[in-house]
Amino acid sequence: MVNCLKTEDSLSDNNSENEEQNLKGNAVEKRILPRSFGQVVAFYAYMSKPQNNPGARHTLVFDVLRTNIYSGYNGATGIFTVPTSGVYIFTFTVRATCNSHFSFEIVQNGIVQGSVVVDTISQNAVCSSAHSTGTIVTSTLRGDTVLVRTHSTNQPFGGIQSNDQGRSSFAGWLID
Repeated sequence: MVNCLKTEDSLSDNNSENEEQNLKGNAVEKRILPRSFGQVVAFYAYMSKPQNNPGARHTLVFDVLRTNIYSGYNGATGIFTVPTSGVYIFTFTVRATCNSHFSFEIVQNGIVQGSVVVDTISQNAVCSSAHSTGTIVTSTLRGDTVLVRTHSTNQPFGGIQSNDQGRSSFAGWLID
């Protein structure tokens, strides 16, 4: 896509007649080319079915791939392997079923980079599911791995839900 910008900086100061005509709407157009972007890397995946009572340190597998530009995300293992070094944004949303308690971690190369809690334990007759979302911005090197898992020491309780009323999902994209 090429954008055009009308400008007057190419007008001649010596020719007032040309200047007057250009100021009336016949200005010179300059082409502005879009910024040249590097390689595009992005993925988005969600769970196709619920997971009941996963244990601690359980890697979540988001098996339905909607976007997987550069094929970094593996829908069978739940692991994203960085194909191009750079700064990435990763975000995940997990939906817990009624009467559940979870803590989730987003992990890069075995090191926890962020965590969230979702708790739907109800003290009354009304109980519903709830979502929790975590997002990180991190520098990566080619070959690094990123995944979402249940907390390494906090024992989870309950189920992870994912359906057309609310998806558990994982996404990431290269920003620089």
